[in-house]
Amino acid sequence: MRYFLFTLILISFRLNAQSKNDTNYYKLEIPKSFSVQLQSKYNPEGAKKDIENNSVKILFSGGFGGMPSFNNKKDISFQKKYSVQFYSQGCVRMGENENEEGYNLTIFNFLDKKFGTCWRKDIRTDAIGLKLFLKKM
Repeated sequence: MRYFLFTLILISFRLNAQSKNDTNYYKLEIPKSFSVQLQSKYNPEGAKKDIENNSVKILFSGGFGGMPSFNNKKDISFQKKYSVQFYSQGCVRMGENENEEGYNLTIFNFLDKKFGTCWRKDIRTDAIGLKLFLKKM
């Protein structure tokens, strides 16, 4: 992400060459402002694409207070058994269209269709939207 923004800044600079006799051989013009619109794939539409591409994730909260660790045997076993990846973005948010709960609800419905309800007893309870999903069922 940092490299992307840095590249945008560099691209937005305009280098104007002047004659070699000028004392200011290059003039660097820096734009006063620019905007970047970020699009997130963590919404129900993104979940459907991830299901089609067999790159299913289950999203978890994380951020300044700490990131969850997914390296214990139970988490690794769940990810392998159900072909999913546990993922936390931390405190980074990628745009107005982000809907992590909607993403996970779509994934949970997919897991129900593919595996029945057995996955529910094995999943971590802190997955985003899990409590809402289980209430609706």
